[in-house]
Amino acid sequence: MWKRYNPKKVLENSWVEIIGSLGILYRFPKELKAIATTIRKGKLSLDVNPQQLKMILGKLDQISNRLSFSIMLFSLSILLAGLFIGSAIVGRSSFLWQYPTIEALFVIFLLMFVYLIHTIGHPDGNKRCLPLVKS
Repeated sequence: MWKRYNPKKVLENSWVEIIGSLGILYRFPKELKAIATTIRKGKLSLDVNPQQLKMILGKLDQISNRLSFSIMLFSLSILLAGLFIGSAIVGRSSFLWQYPTIEALFVIFLLMFVYLIHTIGHPDGNKRCLPLVKS
């Protein structure tokens, strides 16, 4: 452990990293100029094959599904909070309390939340889950 955290060794490693970073900074303007020249000559080409395009569109679809699902989840949580606060302020029962409305909404809310966490947790996203919006 002493060898690893020896101040002399740490300083030496830091010096090597600083020299490497300075080399990158030194070459950066030249490479930026070469890129600008290539663009100016019109020789810059962008190669996107259908597989990459399909992957990008799939990711965008996944992001939009998650955003719409999150908005739905947020609106349901606002609805539940409004029902709880409204019933606490009024202090009397309404037709909602005659049926298991709050419990059903809570179960729906919980299932949506678990689904959202499930899709966010997987690197493949919606491939392992049911899609909300079919493309």
